[in-house]
Amino acid sequence: MHILVVYPYIPYPIDRGTYQQVFHLLRELARDHTIDLIALSEKGGHAEHPGIFESSCRKVVFVPFEHPPWPSLFPNRLLNSMPTTIRHWWLPQLADTIGEMLHQNKYDMVHVCDIVMAQNFLKDHQHIPLSVDRSRVDLQVLIVGKSPTEEVKAYGELPDVTVTGGMPDVQPWYRRAWAQIVLLRIGGGTRLKIPESMAMGTPVISTTIGAQGLNLAHGSDILLADTPEMFSHYTERMLHDDALRLKIGKRGMQTCRGRFGWPGLGQQLSSYYSQHFQPTKNSHEHN
Repeated sequence: MHILVVYPYIPYPIDRGTYQQVFHLLRELARDHTIDLIALSEKGGHAEHPGIFESSCRKVVFVPFEHPPWPSLFPNRLLNSMPTTIRHWWLPQLADTIGEMLHQNKYDMVHVCDIVMAQNFLKDHQHIPLSVDRSRVDLQVLIVGKSPTEEVKAYGELPDVTVTGGMPDVQPWYRRAWAQIVLLRIGGGTRLKIPESMAMGTPVISTTIGAQGLNLAHGSDILLADTPEMFSHYTERMLHDDALRLKIGKRGMQTCRGRFGWPGLGQQLSSYYSQHFQPTKNSHEHN
């Protein structure tokens, strides 16, 4: 058979459990069938490895992309039946590449890895048999931040866990995430990562001490849990309960933008000073 395979990433180097699965299954399929491969390359990453796949595939196309900004909550997200996390993967350049490949070649079937890739075939190319490998479904743990300890780095050896180290911009990682988990057990720092996530509509699950000082309402702005069992429970709920995830994301965004923007914080500080400190006589004379 002639099979078109579409991946939402380039599964090489083989440093994740997901990559191992799709990479080796692709090579095994190529032993018996003619394979053409389309794979997304986020910001051009891993695009230097076409030869690894050309040894098995007849044609290999890497499509560079960057995620677009998340759409506004209303009306784009609330009034659209397609989940935002799937529509976020709608990429015109990918759709164009798929269209060109289908126009130039005759395929017996299409194999896509991840349901987010299937949307490219649900309207325009319904005549082609479609197989969707949903094993990747949108569960991975992304540990993003500078200077991870050796213990944290070791988690990167586990299947579907990625430890990035320092990144010049964390926004793309928030956009990829269905939720941010804050497992802090010791207080410290300014906790900006929670407002950052909330401002982008990515809901947060945190320990109480992790969100200390932010005055966020459990069950509305954020989910709070202080035992491993409850943290696991709320994380699972956030991943499977679309209504809850949307509610926390929407309310958290509203709260964050209303209270944690720099103008609002500056006004709060100015008001506090005006209420609790009076200018001294010397300061008036000096001015």
